Amino acid sequence: MLGKTHFITGVALGSFAISHNVLEPTLVNWAVIVIGSLIPDIDKCGSIASDKIIIPFYLLFKHRGFTHSIVGGACLMMIVQLFLKNSEIAFLIGFSAHIVPDWLTSHGIKIFWPFSDMKKAPLTFPTGSTFEYVFSFAMSIFTLINISKMVSI
Repeated sequence: MLGKTHFITGVALGSFAISHNVLEPTLVNWAVIVIGSLIPDIDKCGSIASDKIIIPFYLLFKHRGFTHSIVGGACLMMIVQLFLKNSEIAFLIGFSAHIVPDWLTSHGIKIFWPFSDMKKAPLTFPTGSTFEYVFSFAMSIFTLINISKMVSI
């Protein structure tokens, strides 16, 4: 998936969680959701996440490997927790918004690394395909629906 798709998917799932009182609508929660939705791509040179940090993680990890796994997500969440306490749910929402759609792409991810090399979901689609753009549009509409629920409260 493209970075903008990860971003809008994170915002969509975050707006759902906030509109259903799973999370408080704080700036910290929104920031952690966005960070969680983009940070798995710190292993890809030129990604939104890797361009914003000093350490070249793309030299340490293969793209769609460790940082796209459940184990990698747990490690990343612990690092975020060092700086932002009580942000587990927000991070999990953002991280899930990244790795589940990537798992659905034809490239897949090693979601259960190091326990399994399984990479792809049963049904997949290419990154940057028409399906991805339709998916992004649907996530945008979903976000607007959830935001309208928050505003009408």
